[in-house]
Amino acid sequence: MSGTAFLSGVYYGKYEKVVHLVISGSMTVFFYMLFGLAWALTVPLVVGVAKELRDARRLDDHFDLFDMLANVAGISISFVFIRLTGNGGYV
Repeated sequence: MSGTAFLSGVYYGKYEKVVHLVISGSMTVFFYMLFGLAWALTVPLVVGVAKELRDARRLDDHFDLFDMLANVAGISISFVFIRLTGNGGYV
C-alpha cells in the first residue's frame, strides 16, 4: 500500500490544520538535517501545493487555502527553530 493510498480518504476533522502544520514542520527539519536550508524550505512547500492541487482535481474535495496557510505556518515555525538553535536542533 502506498503512502498516498493510506492517507487518501482519511478524515482529520477539526485537527486537519494541525496535521498540515506538524507534517510540514517535520519535513522542514528533516530536509534541513539531510540537505540544507534551501531544500528544507522548498520541498515541504512543493509537497503542500501538490497535495492541494490533487485535492482540487477530486470531485469531493477542493483546494484549501487554509491548509496551505497551515503548511506555511509549520515551515515558518521550523525555520525559526532552525535559526534559533543554529543547527536545526540536532547535535
